[in-house]
Amino acid sequence: MTRPTEMRAPAERAADKAVYRAANKDHIATYNAAYNAANKDKRAAYGAAEVMNLSDWYVRGVIAKQSGIPRKDVPIELIEVKRLHLKINRTLKGS
Repeated sequence: MTRPTEMRAPAERAADKAVYRAANKDHIATYNAAYNAANKDKRAAYGAAEVMNLSDWYVRGVIAKQSGIPRKDVPIELIEVKRLHLKINRTLKGS
């Protein structure tokens, strides 16, 4: 009889997870493909809304990509300034 998951060592749990993934590789791939296909429009709409609203997460990503600063370390002041900068650029491109 095996011990409950929470009582086993992390290495033992990781080994079990690797065995499960190897045994169910085809099932996992099929499930992920179906899930991604079913939620493609929803994810695209959510991403577009983030871009249009200039959410904190989106602006953090822009700053992280341009500067190399990890998303979690971007200060709020920099987010606010970059959001304003992006809004100005969008206004100028739209006119």
